[in-house]
Amino acid sequence: MNYQLLTQKMPSRIKKAWFISDIVEAIISLIVVGTVGNIFPIPYKEWVMPIVLIAIVAFFVGSLVLIPYRYHFHRYQIDGDAISFQRGVFFRKTVYVPLNRVQHIEIEQGPILKIFDLEELIIHTAATKHSISGLNPSTASELREEVTKRAKVADLNV
Repeated sequence: MNYQLLTQKMPSRIKKAWFISDIVEAIISLIVVGTVGNIFPIPYKEWVMPIVLIAIVAFFVGSLVLIPYRYHFHRYQIDGDAISFQRGVFFRKTVYVPLNRVQHIEIEQGPILKIFDLEELIIHTAATKHSISGLNPSTASELREEVTKRAKVADLNV
């Protein structure tokens, strides 16, 4: 079965941002588990703690190894009446958001995205929010303008 890929890929700098983010998450997880293990009495601590620490390290090493694969399927596309998002590694998901359901749009930039000069576009609907993380700042602004313009037209056509 062929999985139809959307047209727009993220800048390749997002792979470095994901790498740094995964490393930071691993360090924080190890610190939290180590602190909890030293503060609270844990039954069979000599067995449980090494297993938990090995599981955390294995999870994050796997996450780092899968970054190129994740990048391949992390895409978006804007059509006449909807914006689509694609993501996932093992379980891939494509979400279609009708433009007449868009309530407002935000652009955010956390510290890791700022290092790599990337931004996140967040599209809010009545039910939830959808995000495209890792856009160039100019692309994020253009996409925000395009979605806003098309959402107004779609709203008028309803």
